[in-house]
Amino acid sequence: MKRNTRALTLVELLLVAGLMAALSIAIYQSFSNGIDVWKRSQHISTDEDVLIFFDKLNTDLTHAMNFSLFEFQGGDRSITIPTIVNVPLSRLGSRDIEYFSQQPGLVRYSFSYSRGEITREVAYYGRAMKKEFGAPAVLVKNAVGVRFSYEDLTERKLSKHGVLDHTLPDYVRVQVEFKEDSGEAREFQRLFEVPAAD
Repeated sequence: MKRNTRALTLVELLLVAGLMAALSIAIYQSFSNGIDVWKRSQHISTDEDVLIFFDKLNTDLTHAMNFSLFEFQGGDRSITIPTIVNVPLSRLGSRDIEYFSQQPGLVRYSFSYSRGEITREVAYYGRAMKKEFGAPAVLVKNAVGVRFSYEDLTERKLSKHGVLDHTLPDYVRVQVEFKEDSGEAREFQRLFEVPAAD
């Protein structure tokens, strides 16, 4: 009598197990590489965020002005600058922003130790008159420390700007500290010139 049984031989089972092991190793490697790439991009992202913060601060300091109604205020962890701000405008009844208008206003940069964030707030002319700022925009996350210092150029030397002096300083120095994923502390420092200073 003829038997018609279908079964897998030991060789076939070992071949399937080997193929499954090779496939699972390849999948694991691709996920592992993807996680490493993501970690590196997060590190680069913090560097880029600090550079974007420096760029925005430089633009605001370049457009800074002495305006009798708005005062410059500089502290260790925050700075408020009387400057030209862009105001989004739209047609009546439209929600789409069509263009920007420029007008005097205030821009405030501040650092929060508890959240580790550097934020930027803008007050257009009407709001600046009332000392009301818009919603803060987070520029840098994961910052450990920020320090603003202010200097004037006198007799070809930089000297400390007066704490109670509400005029624009000649220079603003900014130090930003943050930690990398490895735990290593990094610091960026930049000195900005204020063209409109007396």
